[in-house]
Amino acid sequence: MHFPELGISSEERSGLSTKADYDALLGRYAATTPEREADAIREVGKLSSQAPSVLICSEADPSRCHRSRLAEIVSRHTGLPIRHVGSAA
Repeated sequence: MHFPELGISSEERSGLSTKADYDALLGRYAATTPEREADAIREVGKLSSQAPSVLICSEADPSRCHRSRLAEIVSRHTGLPIRHVGSAA
C-alpha cells in the first residue's frame, strides 16, 4: 500500500547536503507528522500488526530517511520492533 501523505516532498528534500540538514528536516517530520497524519499512521500500524510489513523509500541510508522516523512512530503505537534491512542496525 502506498501512503504518499507520510512522505516528504521533493521540494523539502532538495538542497540537503549535511547531516545537520537531514537532522533538521527529519526532526520537523517527527514533530509534525504524528498529529497531522494520525489516521494514516494508525492504518500503517494496523496493517503492520496484521501481517509482516516493510516501509520503503528511495533513500538507501536509514539515518537520512523519513522511514526511520515513521518506523519509530509506528513502533511506539504498536510495540513492533524495527529492523533496517541491509544495514547492521
